Amino acid sequence: MDASRHPPWHGPAFFVLLALTVVALGALFLHRTTASAGGVSAAGAAGTTVPDAAPSLSSSTTTTMVTVPGFATAQDYLACVRQQESRNEYDAVSASGAFFGAYQIDQVTWNNTVEHAGLTSLYDVQPNEATPAAQDEVATALLQWQGTTPWAGDC
Repeated sequence: MDASRHPPWHGPAFFVLLALTVVALGALFLHRTTASAGGVSAAGAAGTTVPDAAPSLSSSTTTTMVTVPGFATAQDYLACVRQQESRNEYDAVSASGAFFGAYQIDQVTWNNTVEHAGLTSLYDVQPNEATPAAQDEVATALLQWQGTTPWAGDC
C-alpha cells in the first residue's frame, strides 16, 4: 500500500457510515425507550400508518427544548449554526453537493430527522428546497433528537 495514501476508512464514506450507525443506534434506543414507556414508536404501532399531516413542533419545543452551554436559548445556537454553515442562506448547497440548506444537512440526516419528528410531508424534500420555516423546524427537531453533534463546528 502506498504510504502517502490514507487507509480506505479515512474517506467520506467512513463518515457517512459512522453517521448512519449513530442514527440507527439512536432510533433503536428511541424505540426501546418508547416501547418500555408504553408508548408508540415513531414508526407507529403495527397496522397503523403515519399520518400525512405533519404535527407542529412549536408546542413541544417549549417543553422539551435542549439547553446548549454558552447560548441563552437553543434558537440562539441554531442562529449561530446558520451563520457558520451557510451565512444564513436557506438555499445554500455545499461545494461537494452533499449538504443543503441553511443548516447544511445531508439528505439522509434530513430524512431520518423528519421521519423521527413525524414531519412526513418533508420526507425526500431536498433541504435547500424546503421553506425557511421548515428548515428551522427540522433543525430544531434534529437538535432536540441528536444534540449539537450533527454540527461539530464553531458554535
